[in-house]
Amino acid sequence: MGLSAYLVLSDELTNEIFCEFCTKNNGVFIAESDSYSFSEEKGNVWVSVLGDEEPVSGEEIEQYSRLLCAPPRTQILFEVGWESKSEAMYLELALKMMTAWNGILCDLNENFLTKADVEIRLKAIG
Repeated sequence: MGLSAYLVLSDELTNEIFCEFCTKNNGVFIAESDSYSFSEEKGNVWVSVLGDEEPVSGEEIEQYSRLLCAPPRTQILFEVGWESKSEAMYLELALKMMTAWNGILCDLNENFLTKADVEIRLKAIG
């Protein structure tokens, strides 16, 4: 696997809703890692919901709450492969999620991106 990015949502996603989203978007469930794999010829992304056991500081919660205009309820981890199309793939998946739910993306460089920022980034990398 490669680099990591996080999508923080103000919506609480159940496993059923997450599963439905991933399978609808051609994700393949990987039981060993409790994640979904998205693969194309030159791209790979693995996506999973982080549980409550993942530590989040009070400062992070405050920052996410401010950016989301609501408390954070779900964290989604993107493990982005090194292949040439992997970055575009993860951004496309994040954008689809941000269209369905209120979210803020902490990208591969730890920058916070809104839905509009993700759209601009996708256009830039073509």
